[in-house]
Amino acid sequence: MQRSLVSALLLLGSSIFSLASDSEVRSCHVQVVMSSGAVPAKLKLQIFDGNRRIREVRVPETGSTTITDLVPGDYRMQTGGVDTNFLTAGPLHVPSSGPCELGFTIVGRADSHNTLADDDVEVEDLRISSRVRSLFQSAFAEFERGELQKARDSFIEVTKLAPRLSRAYNILGVICNQLEDHRSGRQYLEKALELNPHSKPALMNLAKLSIVERRFDEALMILERYRIGTPDIADLHAMEAEAFLKLGKYNEAIREAKASHALSHTNWATVHVIAAESFAALHQPDYAVSEYRQFIAECNQQPMREQATRRISELTSVALQQPSTPVPMNSLLSR
Repeated sequence: MQRSLVSALLLLGSSIFSLASDSEVRSCHVQVVMSSGAVPAKLKLQIFDGNRRIREVRVPETGSTTITDLVPGDYRMQTGGVDTNFLTAGPLHVPSSGPCELGFTIVGRADSHNTLADDDVEVEDLRISSRVRSLFQSAFAEFERGELQKARDSFIEVTKLAPRLSRAYNILGVICNQLEDHRSGRQYLEKALELNPHSKPALMNLAKLSIVERRFDEALMILERYRIGTPDIADLHAMEAEAFLKLGKYNEAIREAKASHALSHTNWATVHVIAAESFAALHQPDYAVSEYRQFIAECNQQPMREQATRRISELTSVALQQPSTPVPMNSLLSR
């Protein structure tokens, strides 16, 4: 049975889709990381331009691969494949110049044999008929090909035949959110959690949707539910940091940004932006500048680095106009 695990990849990201330019084609290096366990041997990486799949490559066990012949622009990147237990999607920006690199975290448990951990198996998975299993796999294949409307219709048929299969509703939630039908997406994710309150994929997907819909208090509560029984990973702290920032709880945002960066991570240079803006809001421009400098050192996207450089200039100008003040004793990040 396929599994849908969607990871929050770019907290401060850009639009997933845009028209590609006529610039020279580029190659982009992608590093796929599992939050726990090995990279599955049959994992595939797919690139979509809108709903059109334009690339598909096998990801080696190292998780490191290169996508060639990409025209600069914005795309959707998706991992999954036959006999692989996850599907996760996120944006891929191909710049017209400078390095093109992206880390891609799959939040989930895996081993080198592509088997589900015992606590990931649902009773309903064992009860479904061969007909439902075949329809599920066919629907999932449509989803992988980017045929979102067809996949949605097919998974609705799955739920009619197996109305208690939580993961089918979870994937329907993911599909509807990609189709920008967030209301239906939320209903399906909530149904998935009604059937299986401990579903990690549904909890993560609902937390992401809550952030998109600016329901930040709700997102924090869902992430706390997700945290139960889950290894401490950078992704959770990074998402909580963004939610706290948007709620104006700056000390908490700094705390979670610090916790995220203290853990093993590949994709979270943006936590420095969260910390920087929180320090700026607390009238601590020196600390904010330090965080932006760390962001520039870790970020490979030149436009974002340029924005950070401009922000440093603004903050430096503000600092020069302020009288010198002692460093607060309760500052949560060192310079």
